Amino acid sequence: MKQWNILKTEEDYNIAVERLDVIFDVEPNDDFFAEAELLGLLINEYEDVHFLIALPEPI
Repeated sequence: MKQWNILKTEEDYNIAVERLDVIFDVEPNDDFFAEAELLGLLINEYEDVHFLIALPEPI
């Protein structure tokens, strides 16, 4: 298993997304489950910082 770190670049992000796509359907007892969980967290954090969603102004 690759040693994952905080995703700092778009390249890091793309590599993580590609890897998660490969192991996405693993079962909780699978050796890759912890990696899938970690990638989900790292990807979510990267998206929260870099892909801001503009919400409409309250009325």
